[in-house]
Amino acid sequence: MDGAQNFLCKSCKKQFITAYRNKGADPRVKHMITSMLSENCGIQDIATILRTGCKTILNILLRQGSLCRITPKKTHYQSIQVNGHWSCVGHKKKGKRWLINAYAPETGGVVAYVIGKRGIATVKRLYQLLKNSRIDEFCTDQWKAFAHVFKKENHRVG
Repeated sequence: MDGAQNFLCKSCKKQFITAYRNKGADPRVKHMITSMLSENCGIQDIATILRTGCKTILNILLRQGSLCRITPKKTHYQSIQVNGHWSCVGHKKKGKRWLINAYAPETGGVVAYVIGKRGIATVKRLYQLLKNSRIDEFCTDQWKAFAHVFKKENHRVG
């Protein structure tokens, strides 16, 4: 017990509390994070504005990611950074879930993202989301799935 007072909603009978010690547990903060992600706000920017951790934002994105619809701000990007982050959602026994996102430094926002297992199929799903944008260069780490999906001509590892 953390000593917080529980309340009971008279209409829906759900329990709730009015003051959350963990900002990431507050439904209003979760809604703000989801809204900001949908508006292409960067994960670090959201963490700074809401004074919460990046891991909290990634966990919320993994849990509520289907609610977010990201539309690219531009049709042409000089460079896209592709990153992968993992988290255990729910029970550790279910395994890691990966969030792979395409970030555009020129706009400071996420262009597209996918959630799934760590593999080529997940990276291919991300690539499909980016196919309508002209991207001059994909910047990634040395993960083999990236090398398998992105063409050598415009793939930079570093």
